[in-house]
Amino acid sequence: LSLGSNRALQSLAMLGPIEKIHGDLTVSECNALENLSGLKTVKFVGGHLIISSNDHLFNLNGLEGLMGIEEDLLVQGNRVLRSLEGLINLGYLGESLIIDSNNEDNNDRGGVTEH
Repeated sequence: LSLGSNRALQSLAMLGPIEKIHGDLTVSECNALENLSGLKTVKFVGGHLIISSNDHLFNLNGLEGLMGIEEDLLVQGNRVLRSLEGLINLGYLGESLIIDSNNEDNNDRGGVTEH
């Protein structure tokens, strides 16, 4: 499932109740998106989870139900991202965790806070 290059997308609510994504989930260049609340029912991603270059994504709220990712988790280039707290229930990550170049005001550890 790929959501990208959509400057007007403000919500992911149109996705409806999805519990499992069998491949990759990419949210990239959705510059009006402030959170991921439309993904609140997703429990497992069967591929990579990529969240990148979303200029107004403040947090990862909406991913609290996510328990596992089969491959990589990449959170990169989200200019105002302040927290990874939405990943609080993530218990399984099959491959790498990559957090880079988030929150241009604070580049320590990708600019996000740990909770």
